[in-house]
Amino acid sequence: MANDNNKHFKLIMRQQPKFARACGNGIKDRRAVDPAPIVQVIYDDIDDDIPPYLLEKHLMLILHINLWIIGPQNEKVKADRQITGSIVSSPTILRDNHGINGCFFTFADISIRERGQFQLEFRLYDISGEGGALSIDSANVITTVWSNTFTCMTPKDYPGMVEPSDLIRSFASQGLPLPIRKVRNQNDHED
Repeated sequence: MANDNNKHFKLIMRQQPKFARACGNGIKDRRAVDPAPIVQVIYDDIDDDIPPYLLEKHLMLILHINLWIIGPQNEKVKADRQITGSIVSSPTILRDNHGINGCFFTFADISIRERGQFQLEFRLYDISGEGGALSIDSANVITTVWSNTFTCMTPKDYPGMVEPSDLIRSFASQGLPLPIRKVRNQNDHED
């Protein structure tokens, strides 16, 4: 049964995926979708006493990814067997790159197995059951958001990781484990 409060939740794509490098069925040479998708959840009922950055303390929220391949006529076909890694995220309270607290979900460990055009569908669930008991069976989809279309390429065509965004740098400085490409200074020398 859907909760009336669910209509007040909104998901915002704070960082869109741009590229992925096909990893096949092995994990030996797996590369994460780049940049890491980041989604923010906002509770937009201004009359409520719960500030948006305290959502995780009041609800048991998770964000789940479904992968969709985009076909030749722009049709979408579910392709969940083509994704590997952590496809579920729990919320983390962090300051964004402007110093504003928020409730964020990060996906720094997802990879795509085959090349093609893809979109990610993010589904927000409240997994608290009656009386606060954890129950996956009673979980309701609260809201969804879609990523932009991105390309998964062969290793030969993959351009490499993009420069980390200010948002990623802000999250990493707060201790969130995210892959950050180290850019070498021209004055650095190898010994």
